[in-house]
This record gives sequence, structure tokens and C-alpha cells, in this order.
Amino acid sequence: MEYTFENVFTFDNLYKAYLDCCKGVGWKYSTQKYKINAMANLAKTYQELHNQKYKSKGFYVFTLRERGKTRTIKSVHISERV
Repeated sequence: MEYTFENVFTFDNLYKAYLDCCKGVGWKYSTQKYKINAMANLAKTYQELHNQKYKSKGFYVFTLRERGKTRTIKSVHISERV
């Protein structure tokens, strides 16, 4: 099978990716918010990809201190993970 843009970025594949990236993070507010309008969010992403209008939203950057160490975290929004 030859991998082309059209057969990789199908709506079905986006939906499967959405289900996979929600595993283990379903408790997070951002994930729950995305899930409420999942089909509309996926349709928007699909259209943006196919119309070559998709733009990355960048990272959420925050500082976390645990076990005596401070770390800067760069987190990707769920729509980016899909």
C-alpha cells in the first residue's frame, strides 16, 4: 500500500487517533472539553488539513515543582496530539 496524504489523513484515521490520544488523560479538563465537541473538532481539523490551512497552536508552557525539583513543561494541546 502506498501512503499518500489522502489515504493517511482520512476522517476515520483522525477519529482513531483521537481515541488513542485520549487514553490515560480523559480526566484532564482540556481533554473533556475537546470530547464534548469531538466530531466538530475532528471535522474542522480534517477540513483544515485538506485545505492546507492547518496551523499549529504551539505549546502550553508551565512550571512544575515536585520532589524538590523545578521543571519547565511544554505540553501540546489535545487537538495537536490527534
